[in-house]
Amino acid sequence: MDLAHLVRVRDSDGRRLAQSVSTMRTRALGFCLGLVLAGCLPIAVTSRLDIAEEARQSAVCANAEACDAAWARAVDWVGANCAFPIQTHTDVLVETEGPLGAPSTDVACKLERVPVAEAGARLELTPSCGNWFQCDPERDYLRARFNGEMRAAMVPKPSP
Repeated sequence: MDLAHLVRVRDSDGRRLAQSVSTMRTRALGFCLGLVLAGCLPIAVTSRLDIAEEARQSAVCANAEACDAAWARAVDWVGANCAFPIQTHTDVLVETEGPLGAPSTDVACKLERVPVAEAGARLELTPSCGNWFQCDPERDYLRARFNGEMRAAMVPKPSP
């Protein structure tokens, strides 16, 4: 081995140890990579908290006309975004088939139209799957996406 590639280090007993420069570079690179990934952790945690908050904020419509339109859109959304076909469809409840037992990660959905105020309603999506550890897509993500899309659809369009 070439002496230019060795660094002499003494251990606690005074013995000389030889480490290659490439080993030291690898360790330094691993340390730097760890620092970079640790720097991304707050971003991931913040993003996860945003999704959880969005998942908790159900879409609410104010009157019968808006609620009927939102309900029709929500039923279409369930049919397009949940893994199973719709099994039950009433004026206040939509349920898909499923979920399958473990280890299936496919998502089944339950959509409810819960009355609020005089003529308004809150649209609540409850996704579930047969796997205790993970659904695909994740339940909070699916609920957050549903709530966001439903609230965006309920925003009144400006008149031309």
